[in-house]
Amino acid sequence: MNSWGIAVIVVAALFIFLAVGIAIILFRTAFRRLVQKHELKPEEDVYYDYRAFIEAGITWYEDQPVEELWMRSYDGLRLYGRLILREGAKGSILMMHGYHGEALKDFAASMRYCYEAGYNLLIPDQRTHGISEGRYITFGVRERRDTLGWIAQLNERFGGESPVFLYGLSMGCSTVLMAGGLALPANVKGIVADCGYTRPWDICAHVLKTRMRLPVFPVLHIAGLICWLVAGFGLRQASVPRALKKNTRPVLFYHGGKDDFVPLWMGNANYANCLAEKEQIIVEDAAHAQCFLVEPDRCLAALGAFLEKYGN
Repeated sequence: MNSWGIAVIVVAALFIFLAVGIAIILFRTAFRRLVQKHELKPEEDVYYDYRAFIEAGITWYEDQPVEELWMRSYDGLRLYGRLILREGAKGSILMMHGYHGEALKDFAASMRYCYEAGYNLLIPDQRTHGISEGRYITFGVRERRDTLGWIAQLNERFGGESPVFLYGLSMGCSTVLMAGGLALPANVKGIVADCGYTRPWDICAHVLKTRMRLPVFPVLHIAGLICWLVAGFGLRQASVPRALKKNTRPVLFYHGGKDDFVPLWMGNANYANCLAEKEQIIVEDAAHAQCFLVEPDRCLAALGAFLEKYGN
């Protein structure tokens, strides 16, 4: 073999070695537990400008009597949730937070409104977040089945005739929309979907390209293989558009026009593939997960109308 052939082999080997190394780092940072931060720092938190609004919501939550719930997931994890009971409740709302998120911050702008609209609130820590067990975040693949478990908890407590709404933000949004493609109990009346992505693969590819400036091929392909071999799930295993073609529950979609984390085209794709009754609210000036912060009156009014229309 001549020197050119050896050089090509060496360069190819170095490229593969580098791609594998990056993929391993990506897997370890993106799919495993992160210690969440409770403070809002201006230099790193997109919510900082809305801190007064968020802190008011958290203060309201802290004044409520909260019942702690535990659930065993279908694959054996012990999952934690908080239940806020509303006297004379019309039903319950299951609120699923976002990736590396905290439900109290994610839903600070809307949880009090949902409660005052007449609903119990069930606010879990998603697997691999908060107090819940779990080693890997699966971007909705397994979390969608956790959603079924939480619905079962509500039905065991309040009966299968009591209305239930699913409400998710970001990864939690994609989680509940994926759950919509499963066999939901009849008392699940609707889904509130705030800024969800289309597929785990799509959001990972988008972040790789726009935030990390890395090539999707071969980095994500190798990371996806690691997910299969180590964590037991695939980045193409579940799809929101595919689930929405099976879903029969009405969906209220929200998305920010300036969302550069989960881009608007993903929200539009989800909306377009929803075959059930649907409504879409686009807040043009909102970045990721900011719809209820930027235009609270409009967003809360749409939410109230949705609950009123389908909750009876």
